[in-house]
Amino acid sequence: MKKAFTLAEVLITLGIIGVVAAMTLPTLIQNHQKQQMLTALKKAYTSMSQAIDRAKVDYEDVDTWDYDLPVADFVNTYFIPYLNVAENCGVSESDNNCKIVYKHMNGADGYSNDIYNCILTTDGMQYCIRNNPASGSYPKSIQIRVDINGKKNPNVGGKDVFNMRLWTNNKKLGFEGISAVDGLTGGCVGLKNSASNGCNKTATAAGHICGAYIFCNGWNIPKDYPW
Repeated sequence: MKKAFTLAEVLITLGIIGVVAAMTLPTLIQNHQKQQMLTALKKAYTSMSQAIDRAKVDYEDVDTWDYDLPVADFVNTYFIPYLNVAENCGVSESDNNCKIVYKHMNGADGYSNDIYNCILTTDGMQYCIRNNPASGSYPKSIQIRVDINGKKNPNVGGKDVFNMRLWTNNKKLGFEGISAVDGLTGGCVGLKNSASNGCNKTATAAGHICGAYIFCNGWNIPKDYPW
């Protein structure tokens, strides 16, 4: 006849399991959140790239587009017909479905949309887009801010908010932090450690170039990625 476990032995075993779970569960949850973020960011990048490619069929290459148009006209011409738009909120920062208060990774307020034309797509993402005419040594460009889960929290740069940029001299959609003039200044380490807008929790605009940091690492989230 086999001897059964005593109540004390069962409680001790359950206690050990509880301690191990308490130690590992937060890491597992965080890793799952990061993977969800990465999947959504890739989807957003693909959707926007495909929209630009479709617009190029009708309006030729991006360097021929009219960057002197008002922001709303530019977005209505080159983006609205090529995305699955649920709502076009326009340029106004009035209290509509596109109004979101964003924060940087350091907790500071940031990311105003008052010079972007924001739209909500049917998959729940928000894109805020603006066109930039050539300025000095910088070519014409398109800035695109994406919130991969719309108004849902956390609304923080580098967690669910990412900044894309298309420079017309290389004609390829990329991310803020990868310069048209200098390329990838400082490499991946530079994107991580920048004191102005790096993918860390202490920079002035912390998290602003986290999309470039992920892209630079081969579309992978490095172990030192801030969260």
